[in-house]
Amino acid sequence: MADADKIANLVRFYSEWAAGELDRLEGEIREREEKVAEYVRLVGNEWREIAGKRKVVTKLREVIDEEQSKLEAEFEKVEASDFVLSLDYDTDGVELFTRDVLIRVGEHVYSIGRFKCDIFFDGIIRIRNVANSGKWEMYDHPHIRDGEPCWGNLAVVLSELVAEAKFSVVVALIRDYLGSYNQQDAYVGIETWPEGEHCG
Repeated sequence: MADADKIANLVRFYSEWAAGELDRLEGEIREREEKVAEYVRLVGNEWREIAGKRKVVTKLREVIDEEQSKLEAEFEKVEASDFVLSLDYDTDGVELFTRDVLIRVGEHVYSIGRFKCDIFFDGIIRIRNVANSGKWEMYDHPHIRDGEPCWGNLAVVLSELVAEAKFSVVVALIRDYLGSYNQQDAYVGIETWPEGEHCG
C-alpha cells in the first residue's frame, strides 16, 4: 500500500525542482544563444546543446502542466514494484533500495547483491551495491564501477525518461540492466560473484 504522505512529498519536491530547473535551463539557453552569435566557429556544437536543452525544457513544461495525479501514479508504481525494497526522496531526486539481484548465465545463477539507486531529477543515476559479495569492492556489478554504470546507448534514453518524469519505466530499465550480463563489455567477469540464490 502506497504511503500517501511520501507520495505527496515526492510530487511536491519534483514539481519544485522542475520549476527551478526550468528557470535555470531557460537562462542557460539565452546565454548559449549569445555565445553562438559571438563565436561563429562554435555554432555547430552550441546549437546542438541548445536543442538538447530545449527538449528538456519542453518535457519539463509538459510534466508541470500535467495533472499531479500522473506524477502520483508514477511514484506509486515505483513503490509498488516487487524489485523495490524501499523508496525515499530528497529535494533533488529519488533514492531506492532494491531486493537481491541474481544473474543467470547458462545453468549458473550468481548472487550480485542489493543496490542503492539514486535517481536525480537532472537525469544523473548512481548505483551502489550495498550487499556486495564480490571479490572487489570497487565493482558494484559486472557493468558498474564505483557507482558509475556503463550505460552505453541507454544513457540518453534514461535521461529523457527522467526528464519526462517516467520514473516507473526508469526503474524497470534499471532492473533489467542489473539483471543482465554481457561478457564482451563487462568491467569484470561474473565469476567475481558467488553462485547461489541469496545475496550476502
